[in-house]
Amino acid sequence: MISRRLAGRLVGMVCFRNILVHDYLEIDSTIVHNKLTEELDDFD
Repeated sequence: MISRRLAGRLVGMVCFRNILVHDYLEIDSTIVHNKLTEELDDFD
């Protein structure tokens, strides 16, 4: 079982992945860098 908080964060990761892969929007490289370097706690 995973918490609702983690479930919500995982859904956010999937949405972010879809934006990156399918190029739905302009990509801000600063946001991408932050996600890849600072927001990895959910994988611990």
